[in-house]
Amino acid sequence: MESLSNEVKISGLRDVIHFIGAVTRDELPEFLAKGDIFVSPSIIAEDGDREGIPLTLMEAMSCQKAVVSTNISGIAELVDSTESGVLVPEKDEQALARAIEDLLRKADLRKRLGLKAREKVARDFNLRKTASALSNLFENYGSESRGCNLCGADNATVISSHVSFDQVKYSHVRCKKCGLIYSSPMPRLDNGALDQMALDLWYSQFLFQSRQFYDQHFKRYQEHNRLRVEALEKYIKPGRLLEVGCGNAYFLAAARERGWEVRGVDVCRDLCRYVKEYLKLDIHYGTLEGAGFEDSYFDAVYLNNILEHVPDPAGSLKEVYRVLKDEGIIFTSVPDTKDLLDGLRR
Repeated sequence: MESLSNEVKISGLRDVIHFIGAVTRDELPEFLAKGDIFVSPSIIAEDGDREGIPLTLMEAMSCQKAVVSTNISGIAELVDSTESGVLVPEKDEQALARAIEDLLRKADLRKRLGLKAREKVARDFNLRKTASALSNLFENYGSESRGCNLCGADNATVISSHVSFDQVKYSHVRCKKCGLIYSSPMPRLDNGALDQMALDLWYSQFLFQSRQFYDQHFKRYQEHNRLRVEALEKYIKPGRLLEVGCGNAYFLAAARERGWEVRGVDVCRDLCRYVKEYLKLDIHYGTLEGAGFEDSYFDAVYLNNILEHVPDPAGSLKEVYRVLKDEGIIFTSVPDTKDLLDGLRR
């Protein structure tokens, strides 16, 4: 620090360069808020020591700051150069100076990079997601299929293989006894993990967007959902309608316009908040089993591509039947080899 202070003094820059010293955790957000750019030009030490993914960069990005760093070790995993920040070669002071100067001159670029930086950290480096991924890795390492949750048989044919969002390898399999298609291994998911999966699905489409964006997106799909509601009304007159896994809730909004009394359930907390704010709909955050609806309450229950995502489809359907009136309607679509839409009358 003393050598740096002397260099600043010799350079005549004491009025523009200040050494703040240690900053406490509580002071850090306010300190970061005062700056326009966060610069962290990491280098590889002579003994080979280097950064992993610097927490300081994550903190700055989470505060919506444009960041400048170097393209070494794991930093490029955090910062997408020109997308959520700027990366330059290590020990290239000219490139570093140009990057800083460019950001200082371009306020719009700083704002865009700052927004993308916050989105990147929230999407890929939040505690819930990383903890869930680690938990699933431990739970599913070396595990085998638990068998079909519908009929209990443990004899299935592999249809396709994938790697999930949390890096767990799984397959889609078809039960040879009853024909159910399910994931194997089926992860043991809690509400937090379900929330994160839904957040990943909807993040880029809705969250951190404006009211104008939401309204335009709603109008784009309004006719499609109106036709779906009309298809439901071929079997039953408007009454109480529940959608399980309502997502953006456009179907519920279309149903409400046609006189239905609508309720929804979804496992994405942030999306539920947006739906309540923009569409003024009554949405329960969580699972159907945890919603606490009364017996025989709804005239119709709508499940659009939901049953294939639940670990116990038979149990979920039992809960649907519990809240459905005796002459109610279950309207569901599930992806199979033909991707058919079925309307099922109780």
